[in-house]
Amino acid sequence: MKRLISFVEQNSTTPKMLVLLGAVLIINILLFPNLLPADFVPLDLQFSYSPETAYIIVDAYGAEALQKYRWVELTVDIIYPIVYSLLFAAIIFKLFGPIKVVLFPFLIAGVDFLENLGIVSMLGKYPEPFGLLARFTSFMSSLKWSLLMVFLGIVLFGLTRKYLLKR
Repeated sequence: MKRLISFVEQNSTTPKMLVLLGAVLIINILLFPNLLPADFVPLDLQFSYSPETAYIIVDAYGAEALQKYRWVELTVDIIYPIVYSLLFAAIIFKLFGPIKVVLFPFLIAGVDFLENLGIVSMLGKYPEPFGLLARFTSFMSSLKWSLLMVFLGIVLFGLTRKYLLKR
């Protein structure tokens, strides 16, 4: 744990954070939209869904989109949590210093990886029903989005704290 905090500390420089921010923007603005069809509804972006809803969404993809989505999940969406967790950890470090909450973004990334694993498993299982796998994956999606909201709360708290300490 101390090594990871030290790693974040060493890599929380403004130039490195700008590179990470650039990578996050490239992934969100260029890669995800251009690798998937325009009207595509990724399960990753849903807060929650039932096994039936997941099946309906996946069933609507079609064979080509399903293969593209699986490819994106196994490539870009493996890199993306690593990139954003490093950026988020650096932001927290800049706001609070080397405390354990700096590790929080890596929890988000871990949950995101589990969500992606569930999605890839469902895509591979299709056309069979998803059942418990969809419930697990939906829970991971909900947990990921909830943890991201907590992260935003931590950042808002840190920004408010910095502003008040300057006054």
